[in-house]
Amino acid sequence: MVRDTSVAVGSAYPWKHSLGRTCAALLTALLAVATAGCPEPTANILVDSNGNAIRMDQITLITSDTTTTTAEKRQALSDLGITDEQLIDLLLK
Repeated sequence: MVRDTSVAVGSAYPWKHSLGRTCAALLTALLAVATAGCPEPTANILVDSNGNAIRMDQITLITSDTTTTTAEKRQALSDLGITDEQLIDLLLK
């Protein structure tokens, strides 16, 4: 009789096991989607007229060049896509 009771109790809640698997699968899928498709942050990024990001290493190459004048550096930064004169002034300091 004890065997019959344990079998009956075990089979009375078959959904618990499948529900746990389903929840685990859904959480795993949600985590994979949430972390895999994260775009790069776009706040405070300088972009040129074509929408391409202007990288700091490009700016540093221009501003640290000792063979060019300030006017040439200013023009190079402008050619790079930086149009804000106050920003150019700050970058050249």
